Amino acid sequence: MDKQGAIALINELSDLFVGREEESKVSVLALVTKQHCVFIGEPGTAKSALLSTLARAVNGNYFQYLLTKYTIPSELVGEFDPVTFQKAGKLQRDVNGMLPTANIAFVDEIYKANSETLNALLNITNERVFMDTGNRKIPVPLYSMFAASNELPQSDDLQAFHDRLFFKHFVKPMNKDRIEEAIVKTVSNPHPAIKTNYTLKDIDELNQKIWDYLRQNVNDVARNVATVVKLLKKEGVTISDRTAVGARFFPFVTAAYSYIFDQPDFKKAAIAVSKYILHDFEDQKDAYERALDTMIPPELRVAQEALDKAHEARKAGDFKTAREEALSAVQKLKEIVGKDSDKEKFDMFRSEIKEVGERATRLVNAINKATSELESEITA
Repeated sequence: MDKQGAIALINELSDLFVGREEESKVSVLALVTKQHCVFIGEPGTAKSALLSTLARAVNGNYFQYLLTKYTIPSELVGEFDPVTFQKAGKLQRDVNGMLPTANIAFVDEIYKANSETLNALLNITNERVFMDTGNRKIPVPLYSMFAASNELPQSDDLQAFHDRLFFKHFVKPMNKDRIEEAIVKTVSNPHPAIKTNYTLKDIDELNQKIWDYLRQNVNDVARNVATVVKLLKKEGVTISDRTAVGARFFPFVTAAYSYIFDQPDFKKAAIAVSKYILHDFEDQKDAYERALDTMIPPELRVAQEALDKAHEARKAGDFKTAREEALSAVQKLKEIVGKDSDKEKFDMFRSEIKEVGERATRLVNAINKATSELESEITA
């Protein structure tokens, strides 16, 4: 199974976890690119449930732990094995069932880690090895470590660790209009499970295809990633050299996005990926949006946001708001067409403008039809 399996995973997770479409997409992208991810935001947003469901779907070993400032490394990597010490006189840890044996890990409250615990995590996440006592080197089969925190890192060592987690996703509370839908879903399906048959072997094969795709298109990827990085930095967005230049970071994830979502324009793929590298969304939001407006027609961005709100409102049964937001999206698109100054951006995003317009029009027509049918039933 190729990229279609990854897309199927995203779609199934999105269906199972109401209002968590973006978290589903980020999680699968991190897994297939073998990158690490941190979720920043308030607790109780279904992160652990989503990730454990994903781990079961790919039949991966899953490890989960909640850190405190008092957590010691042995809570993550295992205690020393007394049997081995008694028989061989060697101090070795029993890592069975612990982080060094995990394919997918979820470490909650990551930025409460003390320096000793953080050092243990660094080798495992960076090198995929665990160094036990006596220079015993244990390979770690980790695909992705997912972390979560209610707050951003404060100390220098935590900020350095933060930079090594490529995907930085800022989780928003569930849209209040979807609470009813979420309740129905969780009550009717308390033990969510994925039907898509997608294994770790499939992920390995897809990962290799992405590497091949990147190497075949390295010049185009490099040029467009460099362009996006320059524009982001120009507006004040912080991007480390590791993130920008490291082959398995921005370039590889851009190629992955292009390959999986059939986006042949690498600049568009790099722009889509760029939102995942912001160190502090609230602090850098304005700078990031200024940079986006130099690359994307601002009206298109506003129209897409309005259309997303329209779909959310429709799912919640609020047809009035859905229609207003959809019509607002159409109006914004009309503003793009009438501007001569952004012709280059218009030409580049012509297909997206057309797609958003068609989706908005279909939504308005569907709402009008549903409203008309409802009125007919009422007056019958």
